Amino acid sequence: MRLKTTVKLFFQNLSLVWKVTLYKVITYSIILGLLSLFAMPLINKLNESGFFQLVTDVFDFSKFSFADFGVNLSNIAQEFKNIIVSNWATLSYSIIMFFIVATFLNYYMNALIDIPLCEVLYGSMSCNAKFSFSGCFVKNLFLSLKFALLKMFTTFILDTLIVLILTTFIIFLAKYIMPIFIVILFIILTVLLFSFRLTFFSCFAPTIVAKGYGVVKGLIKSIKFSFKNFWANFATAIALLIVFFIMNAFAAIFTFLAGLILTIPTTFVLVSVYNMVIFYSSSGMYFYIGENNIQDASKGVKRPELQDSMKKIKNII
Repeated sequence: MRLKTTVKLFFQNLSLVWKVTLYKVITYSIILGLLSLFAMPLINKLNESGFFQLVTDVFDFSKFSFADFGVNLSNIAQEFKNIIVSNWATLSYSIIMFFIVATFLNYYMNALIDIPLCEVLYGSMSCNAKFSFSGCFVKNLFLSLKFALLKMFTTFILDTLIVLILTTFIIFLAKYIMPIFIVILFIILTVLLFSFRLTFFSCFAPTIVAKGYGVVKGLIKSIKFSFKNFWANFATAIALLIVFFIMNAFAAIFTFLAGLILTIPTTFVLVSVYNMVIFYSSSGMYFYIGENNIQDASKGVKRPELQDSMKKIKNII
């Protein structure tokens, strides 16, 4: 039900894709430009050391063997480590800056549009109003800057934990299971972990927009909504991640990466719609799907704008 509602609301707000596309083109151009700048010294050093030739030999299909695959990957990792360690004095600045741009700056720029997207969707879902994305972006810029900072650090911590779990998982299973089964189990575990991540952050921005909380209080309060009806929310997140993978993989393979210009922004808009649906469903509110279709997510709980009116009447009495 949540997935069906998410898809319906996405098509009701399809114009957001074009606005997010423009934002992503600008931000990714900046990020990719900086990554290229900081990566060049490392790329040159790896090329001089014959690292790329080693990788080419390992993945040469005429010599490829599943039996030696784990050992070859270990040799690649060890060679990469040796090159970094022996040239750390000259490469340290480039590597550190590359890491900062690829993680923190990327997280920050991605999170910067969460609040504007949620406010546009909030207007559509709460009172069937059409808000300007650019207007919401400017209006909430200071709040978005604080929100993006907190989400950047929390996302980095959670992603680090996920990487550690996946790495430990591979190292442990590599001793006992055939590589083909490791790949299958790795994919399943990756989907489950990132579905949990999607569910964990699902109500962060919506709680701030709808309830008017500050970013720290909003994160704390959002966990309650995110984990209410957890399994339904989690199952929807799994379905969405599979859709995202198929959609982006199809665009990457059959359009030679060109289609990603649209599918990546589509992914971000779908995530925001999913977040709002989870928030409304978990908090027990009515919300609009289209002009005349109102989704009842609770028993006897009025829409947010009616809740506000009732609070005012109560205060007067």
